[in-house]
Amino acid sequence: MGLKITELTELAATPAITDILAIVDDPGGSPATKKITVANLHKAPVFTGAVTIPTINLTGGQIAFPATAVPSADPNTLDDYEEGTWTFDLQFGNAKVGITYNAAFTEGYYTKIGRLVTCTGFTILTSKGTSVGPATLSGLPFTVANDNRAYAASYPYYSGVSFANVPLMYAVKNSVYLDLQEITEVGVLTSLTDANFANDSQIMVSISYVGV
Repeated sequence: MGLKITELTELAATPAITDILAIVDDPGGSPATKKITVANLHKAPVFTGAVTIPTINLTGGQIAFPATAVPSADPNTLDDYEEGTWTFDLQFGNAKVGITYNAAFTEGYYTKIGRLVTCTGFTILTSKGTSVGPATLSGLPFTVANDNRAYAASYPYYSGVSFANVPLMYAVKNSVYLDLQEITEVGVLTSLTDANFANDSQIMVSISYVGV
């Protein structure tokens, strides 16, 4: 026999974690009073096995990943997503004595999807300082994977930077920096150095690489 509950009294305020509805549970002949609470109604589901869902159609909200990624060996499983900013760190010969920037242009954005990291940004120097040697741009948000297949190169935008024919930058494996280089039309590749930069040089970055 089914019973219909009608004429319920409307709540005047949000109930506390107390009884909302009492239920008598008698599966084995020993009645026990149970209750539905606010906590019960709002508790997130916990899945301990595989769940097959044909389509996930979000009309609101987000999909949250943990702050520390939990890598999956399954190549078809998305195990990480993150967005944020990274700070430019131009160096010459692994040093940066006296290098300063326009305060409005010191950071770039990054997005990490799985192992793929995409970085963009724009910086303007106000002084190239006194350090000398090969130019690198450090501060990548994630270490480049220690794998020969992880090298990644791009064509940067430079202003106030001299170079021979074509400028290049590439992400060095097992590091957090980009090598800034130049290549001639006959294929001679050399590093840019402090001598190629001015006190008002500008660098624009857009590169994707495989992170750890």
